[in-house]
Amino acid sequence: MNQLPVSLSSQPVSPFNLFGPFSRPVTLARFGLIGLVTLGLVACGGGGSDGTNGTNGTNGTNGLISLIETSVEPVGTNCQFGGTRIQSGIDNNDDSVLQTVEVTSTEFLCGLSLSAFDGLVYSADANVDGMRELFMTSKDSATVSKLIGPRSSSGDVEGFAVSPDKTRVAVWGDLETQGEEELFVISLVDGSAPVKVSGPLVAGGEVRSDFQWSPDSSRLAYRAIQDTDGVIELYSVLADGTGNAKVSGPLVAGGDVLFNFQWSPDSSRLAYRADQTTNNVFELYSSLAAGGDNVTVSGPLVSANSDVVDFQWSPDSSRLAYRADQDTAGVRELYSVLPNASDNVAVSGPLVAGGEVRSDFQWSPDSSRLAYRADQDADGVDELYSVLPDGTGNAKVSGPLVAGGDVLFNFQWSPDSSRLAYRADQTINNVFELYSSLAAGGDNVTVSGTLVAGGNVQSDFQWSPDSSRLAYRADQTTNKVDELYSSLADGAGKVKVSGPLVSANSDVVDFQWSPDSSRLAYRADQDTAGVRELYSVLPNASDNVAVSGPLVSANSDVVDFQWSPDSSRLAYRADQDTDGVNELYSSLAAGGDNVKVSGPLVTNGDVFDFSW
Repeated sequence: MNQLPVSLSSQPVSPFNLFGPFSRPVTLARFGLIGLVTLGLVACGGGGSDGTNGTNGTNGTNGLISLIETSVEPVGTNCQFGGTRIQSGIDNNDDSVLQTVEVTSTEFLCGLSLSAFDGLVYSADANVDGMRELFMTSKDSATVSKLIGPRSSSGDVEGFAVSPDKTRVAVWGDLETQGEEELFVISLVDGSAPVKVSGPLVAGGEVRSDFQWSPDSSRLAYRAIQDTDGVIELYSVLADGTGNAKVSGPLVAGGDVLFNFQWSPDSSRLAYRADQTTNNVFELYSSLAAGGDNVTVSGPLVSANSDVVDFQWSPDSSRLAYRADQDTAGVRELYSVLPNASDNVAVSGPLVAGGEVRSDFQWSPDSSRLAYRADQDADGVDELYSVLPDGTGNAKVSGPLVAGGDVLFNFQWSPDSSRLAYRADQTINNVFELYSSLAAGGDNVTVSGTLVAGGNVQSDFQWSPDSSRLAYRADQTTNKVDELYSSLADGAGKVKVSGPLVSANSDVVDFQWSPDSSRLAYRADQDTAGVRELYSVLPNASDNVAVSGPLVSANSDVVDFQWSPDSSRLAYRADQDTDGVNELYSSLAAGGDNVKVSGPLVTNGDVFDFSW
C-alpha cells in the first residue's frame, strides 16, 4: 500500500488552541498513517474468451502496523511555548501499544507565542495611597491598563505571578473580603474578566502566599486553609478556575502541608512535605497534578524525631532528591528516588562521625548528576561532591583545602552541566576565591583573579546562560571596593567589566546576565557617589553604558531591574523623576529609548514590584 500524505491545518484547532497557531503544518504520513489506494486493472489486447481461474496462492504473512502516540509537551527546550509531542513507530510485538523501544520518530508540534504578552505587569498604589492594584503596560511606552484591585481601600494585591507562557497572571490578595486572601487569574491577551480560581474557604480560611504556576501554564497549585479551619492542604486548579482538586492526601490530626511544594518540570506531578501520616514527622509525598496517585516518596524514617528537610525534582522529572535523617537519627544524608517511591537510594557517600549533607544540593541541568556539600571526609570541613542519581560515581569535586578551609554555600552548575563553580578558602584560610571543576571532578582551576590583601569574591557569582563565562563581584583590586569581573570557565580571559568608580566608597551592588549571554547589567554608584544607577556592558568590558535615565536628586537610586526575556530591553524601578517616588522605566539593552512605562501615581504612591 502507499502512504497518503495528510496535513494538519496551520490554523489553531482543538485541542491545541491553548498554544495559538502551530509553528508549522505537519505531514502525518511521515508518522506512519497508511492510506488506501484503489488499484484499477486494465485489460490488454482483444476481446477473447476468459481463461481458467488459477489456483489460489498461499496467504501472505500479516504485516505490522504503525502506531502514533501524542502527549502534551510542556514549555521547555523542545517547545518554547508548549505544544504536542508526537511519537511513532512499528508495533513489533503486535500489542497495539507503542512501547518506548518501538519509537522510531519523535516530532514536536509547537505553539507560537503570537498572542503572548510581551509587556510588563506591576503593582502600585496608583489611585489610593496604600492600596495596591495590578496594572499591565507596554514594554516601551506608558500604555497602561488596570488589571484588578480590591473592592475596598482596606484590601490589597499582595502578590502576583505571570504564567510561563506569558498569557495570564495569577493574583493573590484580600481583593473581595478584607483579611481573606484568595487567588485569582486574569488574561493578559483577551481582556476577559478576572476569575477566582481558589475554592470556597471555610470560616477563617485563607490561601497562602506560595502559589505556583505549572511549567506548562495549564494549572495553579496553592496551599490553603480551604476545607478545615487551621489545616493547610495542597490544591490544584485549571487556569480558567475549573477542576479545583485537593492534591495532598488525608492528613493525620494536627497535620499540615509545609511551605515549598514543587511542580515536576513536566507538569505531571506535585511533590510536597507534610506530617500527613504522623503528626510532627515530615515526609515527602507526590501526587498527580489534578490529584490522585498519592504516594509517600521518602523511605521509612529511623526515628520518631526524623524528618525530610528539603527536596528537588530532577530537571527531566524522572527522580526526586531529598535530605533526611532517614537511616541514622540526627544525621542528614542525601537520597534519590523515583516519583512512584521505588528505587530509593542513598546517594551521598559514607559520612565521618559528626558529618552531614548541607542544604544546598543541586541537580545538574541535564539531570545526569547531583552535587552536594558535606563534611563527608573530615568533621567540620565542608567539601563539594558529585554523584550519579543511582548513588554510584561519587567523587570529590573541590580541590584540596588549606587547614581551616571550607567550600561555601551557593555553588553553581554550568547550564551545560559540564562544570561546577564554587567559592572556597581553598588556597589561603579566610580568603574566599572562585574555583571551577569538571562535573565528576578534575581540572580544578582558580577562576577569580589575584586578590588584594583583604579581598574576597562575593557569593553572587553567575554563569552566563551559554556556559562560556563566569561573572563575579569582588574587592579584587581595592580592598572593600566591590567591582564586577568576568572570566572564562577555565580561568582564562579575566577582565574587569564594570567602569571606573567615582569614589573609594563606591561599589557594584548586584548584576545579571542577559538571557542570551550577550551583555551584563549591573547597579553601581559609578558616576556619582552614593547614587546607584543602572549600567550595561559587553562581557569583554567594552561598550559600558548607563542604561537608566538622569536621576532627579542626589538621593535618588535605581532600586531593582530585570532583563526582558528576549534580552532586548531592561526594566527597572527608580525615583528617577520625583525624589522618593519609585516608578517603572524601560530602556534598550545598550542604552537609549528610556521611557517611563508606569502610569500616574496618587500622592505618595509607588510602584512596588514588576515582572516581564
